[in-house]
Amino acid sequence: MTSRRSFLQAAALLPAVASQTHAATDVKHPAINEIDLGNPANTDIQCQIPEDAYVQLFELNPPDPGMLSGARLHILGRGRETCVTVDIGNQFLGFVEYAGIMRFFAAVEERVEWAETGVELIENLPALMGDPETYELYGNGGWITLIPDQHELHLKFSRHCFGFLKGRLADKFIRCLRQRLAEGVEAA
Repeated sequence: MTSRRSFLQAAALLPAVASQTHAATDVKHPAINEIDLGNPANTDIQCQIPEDAYVQLFELNPPDPGMLSGARLHILGRGRETCVTVDIGNQFLGFVEYAGIMRFFAAVEERVEWAETGVELIENLPALMGDPETYELYGNGGWITLIPDQHELHLKFSRHCFGFLKGRLADKFIRCLRQRLAEGVEAA
């Protein structure tokens, strides 16, 4: 349980730490190595290398077509340590841990053709009572939603869409996430 707690705490701090250390590091050697799944040069094979992966989301109703929203989905870890984190710039918006991702994929398999399927983003906040080292998980109102008839993934808070992925890029993100989840689980 201790490694899981430190993993979740590290995931929550990832965007803030990256922004603080990035300015102090050499451009040739960034503090955190990540693979941009949106880069056409990065193939599905890229999901198998050790670096974490991310994808930038597009603006839903942009003034200019193809405009990015600033939101990013990150795939961290492998196997049962896999989680998805969400940020906009230096602002951490939440994460989904392994169990939540697995429930999401099970719901996707069971849904009717037209139904949206989503997974709620959570945050780990210090416990209000008891041990100050204990963190409790809370839903924060954010959702990653799959819209099957439009073949899209949306990042939503209430009715506001913070960004989306569509078509091949949405497929690539889902494939990479499934690959990361499967790694290490077969051996167990």
